[in-house]
Amino acid sequence: MADKCHLCLLGLIFLSSLLTGLSEVDDDHVFISSGEDVRLPCNNALPDCKSTTWNYNSYSSAVELVAGGRKKTDRERHERLSLGSDCSLNIKSVTKEDYGLYTCRQYVNNQQQVTDASVFVHVLHVSSSEISAGRSVTLYCQLYSYPRVSCDDLIRSEGIDLFWMNQAGVKQMRLDSRNQISAPGHCITSLNTTILNENENREWRCVVTQRDQLKTSVSYTVKISVIVIIVEFAVFAAPTVILLQIICAGRADLEKLLKHYLDVDESSQMAIAETVFGIFVIRQEGAESGDDPADVGIVLEGVEVMSELGNVAFAVVMLLGLVYALNLSYPQELKYTFEVLQKIIMELDGNKGQVLKTLLSRYETSP
Repeated sequence: MADKCHLCLLGLIFLSSLLTGLSEVDDDHVFISSGEDVRLPCNNALPDCKSTTWNYNSYSSAVELVAGGRKKTDRERHERLSLGSDCSLNIKSVTKEDYGLYTCRQYVNNQQQVTDASVFVHVLHVSSSEISAGRSVTLYCQLYSYPRVSCDDLIRSEGIDLFWMNQAGVKQMRLDSRNQISAPGHCITSLNTTILNENENREWRCVVTQRDQLKTSVSYTVKISVIVIIVEFAVFAAPTVILLQIICAGRADLEKLLKHYLDVDESSQMAIAETVFGIFVIRQEGAESGDDPADVGIVLEGVEVMSELGNVAFAVVMLLGLVYALNLSYPQELKYTFEVLQKIIMELDGNKGQVLKTLLSRYETSP
């Protein structure tokens, strides 16, 4: 009799599953890099998608993104969402905030028809610090995953690995004299690198693998901007600023380079816009001759490229840095003046490309 009851119970369970349409659907894990587009599959879809609902869950309670096959337009980021013909959920330009659990659910006449199809979205994101004066920069790479599953559990259950590769495709280990790697957690890693001249535009790649299979990666190219080079130029030339102050005060031809204005008004702005190559000095009306200027800056092709430089001598140094960084030609009427500053005062030869290399080399090897 007991055996018959067990058979009846199993029969009822089987019949119930047939009537409700419930079946086991495996969870999906999707790995994507920030900025890319992603498609989330709906593995329990019914024809025409009219029964499809997509829910999103991160830290807070679930948010309904799609209901009855229609996108909810009152939801945040709805403009980046769309429903595919196969009921998949498409997300454009993924951000690190898009990570979490997405659930595809089917309703007919307000009755759930099949088990949920869950998609765990893991977003890989890379950011960087500012380049320091010692040419050091830190890159941060983090895998953002569903917060209710710990990173350790994810690593253990899914076989996830997160690491850095150089542009040659070589995996970077922790022991490296110039590239220091730290991993405060399994899902975050940082790379601190010191940039040399020959690899100032070096590319680094943060890679995610699952059971030794590549899932996604983000490349990041470390670049030294023109401003950084100019600042380095100014730092290297700083001891010459006092001498330049004396020279600037005594050379009449440098006055051709300087444009003096009282306050900033429409006429001074128009004059600055018509300046091809020069340094502007703005003084407040009524200021004494010994007072510091209100502003000192540099103009190239009518564009104010630098301001608040403090004094004319420092502005001349920064202008020299711009000339070298942008490979500009000296104005004809100031050619010899600048060559004196370049070759005698700053002890730089006439080859701008070689000067930059020499300059940066001196800066890097200085204590």
